[in-house]
Amino acid sequence: MDAEQVGRMESSGGEPVARGMAFLLLSQAVFLVCGYFIHVYLARSLGPRDYGIFGFIIALLTWMEIPVYGSSNLAVKYIQAWPDRFPTWSSLFFRAQCLITVAFFFPLAVFSVVIGLKSEKYGFLFLLAFLDLLFVGFYQLYLGCLNGFRLYARQATASIAYSLSKAGGISVLVYLGWRIRGALLGNVFSSIVGLLMGYLLFKTRCGSQCGSSLPGYGEGQERVSLTRLIRESLLFALVPLMVNFVLNLDLWIINFLRGGSEVGYYVSAGTLARTVFFLFSATFMATFPAIVSSFRLGVASERTRRLFSLSGDFFLAVTLPCALAVSVNGRQLVALFFGKDYLQAGPITSILGMAMAFLTVYVFLVYVLYAAGRYSKAVRMLVCTACLDMVSVPLLVLAWGLQGAALATTTVTFAGSLLAYLAIKRNLALSWGWRRIGMMFMLCCLCFLPLLFIPREGVLFAPLSLIAFLVYGLSLVKTGIIRKVDLRMAMRSIIPEWQNKSSN
Repeated sequence: MDAEQVGRMESSGGEPVARGMAFLLLSQAVFLVCGYFIHVYLARSLGPRDYGIFGFIIALLTWMEIPVYGSSNLAVKYIQAWPDRFPTWSSLFFRAQCLITVAFFFPLAVFSVVIGLKSEKYGFLFLLAFLDLLFVGFYQLYLGCLNGFRLYARQATASIAYSLSKAGGISVLVYLGWRIRGALLGNVFSSIVGLLMGYLLFKTRCGSQCGSSLPGYGEGQERVSLTRLIRESLLFALVPLMVNFVLNLDLWIINFLRGGSEVGYYVSAGTLARTVFFLFSATFMATFPAIVSSFRLGVASERTRRLFSLSGDFFLAVTLPCALAVSVNGRQLVALFFGKDYLQAGPITSILGMAMAFLTVYVFLVYVLYAAGRYSKAVRMLVCTACLDMVSVPLLVLAWGLQGAALATTTVTFAGSLLAYLAIKRNLALSWGWRRIGMMFMLCCLCFLPLLFIPREGVLFAPLSLIAFLVYGLSLVKTGIIRKVDLRMAMRSIIPEWQNKSSN
């Protein structure tokens, strides 16, 4: 992996992409730690049945919220394309966000009241959950603005504030005896905190100063209307909407076909497996602005190939071993975090670990199509993947239960990744080095699969997995896939002072 090129993957303003990845990985790590704390605490406090109800409501809420924050990635695109004009367009973005929020909140609020009047199981829990719609879209829009200007440190700060407030708010309210209601209100509280932090961080740094820090590729000739922003915001929301549909369809089907404690088992397995997806989504959050700007520039084809190639190397060098570590230690992770009452979730966690690795790659590839302006191809890809998921998940659930649902998700995400890669190769002439990918995959399997045959009771799996990671990293260096000079250049690109230390 050419880390010197990674250090140069930066725009004409903001922070380098490599350093941005470090900030965003930190924020994602905090998000994951807080998420683990929340889910473990709730699973042990509520029990499998109530924890399953909470997980089902949050999964549905997350999917319903996605159209509300589609303007976040749209802001990244507009800032990268016409940064000098964005200060004059910012009010249009927030007006569009207000209209989208109102249009989605009130119908869902009415739906929640109807459910509350007719369902003893859910009551008015959906109404409490949907209050989050009023705030989360604006929070995501501020994150998108900070990401577009490559203010990764401020974006990470707002995200960390959101994660910490969610963990604190939910744990306090549940401890006070509010149970599921407290958990849902704590989720709303975190969105309010994230919105306030995003507003303060964006207001104190952005505006005309940000607009002058990046070149105006559009030269002020682009016209933007409120209708266009709403239409494009909903278009950009299709990616997370369909991805989240694939993420949660298995859970929804299990809730309707199986129900009871099995929903809690599947939620716990999904929580552990999604570590891979949430942690390494920082990669495409950091590289998406750079890829957008490379497509906007007329002479960016070589730079785009370099970005695409390096991103592929990162995915395979880091994401794959993490996914395998989750897969081979599924039972041990469930016992450690959720307790022996959830041991049935062990095999499901092992299968979903690989599904999340494929999903990470799939999302990145779809965003590349969006960055290139190939919206129709990306939408067709998303719709085909969702349709395949709708067919395979119910069939495999009926055949093999919970493990069938996990297997269906893994198959669909792998097929989606393969189809998206072929579309990019055919239409954009971008490709990964399959010889390097094959070597990484072989080394990864040789380092992690032997753990399946070693007794790993208790926390013994942790040091053994760490040894596997170390052996894998040394193997990449010894085989020349990653060179020592590349590692030094990567440290220089992330920490500027490293260059001065290494030269002394």
